[in-house]
Amino acid sequence: MKSIHVYFARMLAGSFLLGALSCKKSIQTQSNSCKLVAILDTGTYNGAPSTAVELFSYDSAGRLSKYQSINSAVTKTITYTYMGNLMIGTPDNPGYEPTDSVYLNDKGLPYRLIIDVPGQIHDNRTYTYDASGQLQSEIFVENNGVFNAFSIDFEYSGGDLVKETSNGYITNYTYYTDKPAADGDCNRVSQLSAFGIVIERSAHLIKSTQSDMNKSNYTYTFDQSGKIISCTRVTNSSTPEKKVYEYDCSH
Repeated sequence: MKSIHVYFARMLAGSFLLGALSCKKSIQTQSNSCKLVAILDTGTYNGAPSTAVELFSYDSAGRLSKYQSINSAVTKTITYTYMGNLMIGTPDNPGYEPTDSVYLNDKGLPYRLIIDVPGQIHDNRTYTYDASGQLQSEIFVENNGVFNAFSIDFEYSGGDLVKETSNGYITNYTYYTDKPAADGDCNRVSQLSAFGIVIERSAHLIKSTQSDMNKSNYTYTFDQSGKIISCTRVTNSSTPEKKVYEYDCSH
């Protein structure tokens, strides 16, 4: 995979989209072995245009081994290690950034997530599933100086997470039911960036989310093989937020 500096230079040059359309091998014949390795994020932050790059590296077993987020101000790096059913995400600045410990069940699904910054934050999240592996509930216990606990309940239809309820607050989800879930799904990507693993899984691509008065709509573009090359999110009437993807198909 190319160096961080090369990706950053391409981002500034505005040529990242060209890279997102290509792989080291033909994506028509190697689509099953392609890995998401880079994202160009564009949108706004505090009312000003914002651009960032996210990079993903993998070990010889195909597991995530490193995540990097780069913008004009800072580079954040998280290194992932594995011990049995435990995945640990260690930041390059553990005194300020959280260390994530993810415990996996025999189906490879997370059943416990601990987010810890020593002396500052300690979150403990527990997940339950039905027999088919669909997420049913999350018990969230946090202690960042003030103890707080709550639960989230999940409802599925047709293999898709369609409703999330927590303390009376409801989030509804819709999907492109003719498009199966894939690495470029905006919801999946945001979880991968945050935790190194996808927790809330669905069978199809996310189309919209609705919570109170806030609604987000998602649109996608695809290459000739059907691989997602970009996802755009528009929340209410805000400026669109776009993710452009690059894959490595050399595995």
